[in-house]
Amino acid sequence: MEPSLWPPWLTLVASRPRNWLGPDQPKRTQAAMMNEKPEVLNLSLRQMIRTRLAAGSLFPVGGKVFGSKGTGQLCTVCGMPIFATEVENEVANPQRACAHSACYPIWMEESRALRESRQ
Repeated sequence: MEPSLWPPWLTLVASRPRNWLGPDQPKRTQAAMMNEKPEVLNLSLRQMIRTRLAAGSLFPVGGKVFGSKGTGQLCTVCGMPIFATEVENEVANPQRACAHSACYPIWMEESRALRESRQ
């Protein structure tokens, strides 16, 4: 079996329970995710972030973020560990949270979009 080129947290996001991704997200297998293009994975992650922001299970972020070597903390966005071989983005406000390098920019964009839609 050929090893996956995708980080484990991206390939496993779809194996979460259906209600974790939101009611309109179909349950997808790890094998299906491994065959998808990065754009499709980003769209799935973006939709999950939008759903969680709207439901209040993920807080909007904005402001300073500090990057460092992964410490094994769970990503606030996708729930997967941030390994030492990955960059861990630490958010200090409004509360402390950690996110993968791929998760944080989308979280930031969707948070900004949410704030703008409320104005």
